[in-house]
Amino acid sequence: MGFIAPKRQFKRAVDRNRMKRLLREAYRLNQHILTPLFDKKVFGFHAALVAQKNPGSFNDTEAEVIELLHQAREKVEQYLDTPPLTENKKQ
Repeated sequence: MGFIAPKRQFKRAVDRNRMKRLLREAYRLNQHILTPLFDKKVFGFHAALVAQKNPGSFNDTEAEVIELLHQAREKVEQYLDTPPLTENKKQ
């Protein structure tokens, strides 16, 4: 999991570091939302959370991270439930 705070959005390094720190902590506290998916099958999962605005508080940031994790979980569950694509072979 990657955490990105772009320089265009956060001019000062202090702000970028704080945002990434908040994102990391929010993910650490809520990673249990995604972990059951990894017990089912072995597959790679790469993701990045990109900060788009200054955080109001940790609670605001955490709420947004939780929402994103739930969305990611739904997408991965849909992917795992779909049957693999088969090619139509003409004989």
